[in-house]
Amino acid sequence: MAFNKTSNVVTTSYRPPHRECRRTMFKASLNLSYFLNFLKKQVFRPSVIREGCEIYCVPFLETDVSGRLHYHLLLDRPSHLGDADFVAQIIANWEKTLFGYKEIVAKPADSGWKSYLLKERTKPVYLDSIDWENFFVPDKVV
Repeated sequence: MAFNKTSNVVTTSYRPPHRECRRTMFKASLNLSYFLNFLKKQVFRPSVIREGCEIYCVPFLETDVSGRLHYHLLLDRPSHLGDADFVAQIIANWEKTLFGYKEIVAKPADSGWKSYLLKERTKPVYLDSIDWENFFVPDKVV
């Protein structure tokens, strides 16, 4: 997948787990789904959403050395928004989720992010690190 001028990369992190609530990949995927729905409702009009418009998303779920889950996302910015507005919406909507944490980086993509997103060192089983439930790229882009 090629980066283009509307691609944004996002690194999200999850709140540190509480004693009674262990984070799982399933819960992380659900949380990302909530985030993408919040974001979609903020950046598209209801009539556009009814037509099936989606935010293009390539999500990679990883675990850091302490065992904390985080995502690396490639999101395609809707053409009617500027980079600063889209980044602000990403940050605001991530913090609305149950597990969303304030440690988030969102910025326009550059060529260096492609190799970073595709790195294997933090992905024990590479294909399992892609969150296929939240993956959305139209056929013509792949």
